[in-house]
Amino acid sequence: MYQKMLNVTLFIMLISVLLVGCSTASEPPTMISVLPTPTEPEPTATKPPTPASDETKTDATKVCLVAKSSVDVNGFNKFIYDGMQDATKDYGLESTYFISDTSGNVDAGARIQDCLDFGANIIITTSVEKDATIKAVENYPDVFFIGVDHFVENGPKNYVGVQTHDDQVGFLVGYLAGLVTKSNIVAGVYGIPYPPLMRFRNGYEQGVKLAAQELDKEIEILGVYLDSFNDPESGAATALDYIEQGADVIFGAAGATGTGAILRWKYKRRRIYYQ
Repeated sequence: MYQKMLNVTLFIMLISVLLVGCSTASEPPTMISVLPTPTEPEPTATKPPTPASDETKTDATKVCLVAKSSVDVNGFNKFIYDGMQDATKDYGLESTYFISDTSGNVDAGARIQDCLDFGANIIITTSVEKDATIKAVENYPDVFFIGVDHFVENGPKNYVGVQTHDDQVGFLVGYLAGLVTKSNIVAGVYGIPYPPLMRFRNGYEQGVKLAAQELDKEIEILGVYLDSFNDPESGAATALDYIEQGADVIFGAAGATGTGAILRWKYKRRRIYYQ
């Protein structure tokens, strides 16, 4: 459900940007809030086999995603990538993507520049890449920027933000974790701390506490923020440590790092949940 909502949201955002590009409105966009995806790959451009109709043609021709980690596994970045691909097909655009986090070394500015060199009219950035995005927004007013997990209020006309109710999603996961744990120890593996991810963790832990209260028992909650969204080995090592401490449920909200934790958990046949 969360994947589908994020795909649809990003698709709608791209449509909105394309329409704004053809209008003459002077009012800045407001924040959009909606309810509920190792080695950097070479960029690949894709074109749909059939050209867009005259009704859907716009001035935009290329869209680029700056993902914080791999788009090849289910999770935050893949969901965004899939949404971009939907718009690419429907609007006859070329698309590519770059990864900003290489094992903790986040260089969103350089990856945004790669998108600009690609000739992107629309650039999608995520989470901890907000500061680099703001700088690029100011320097390239003719390029539209979509910030996923970015809070944008009364921003420039070429920058819009997409936010979800992260705490509510995390709460539901935590509540379920509290209901199914047998060892009464649950865990969470998180990426670089920034407000939406911190809301995920807080919601998760509050959900666990409510389940514990309703079941009249104590549940220990383990959790840690790691230094990268793109370090599966670190995620796996953290998961193994939690297994040894007796946890039987994990929430992985850390991009590819969280995927590493999930795969380790799956290997040990524990219960797993992921962003």
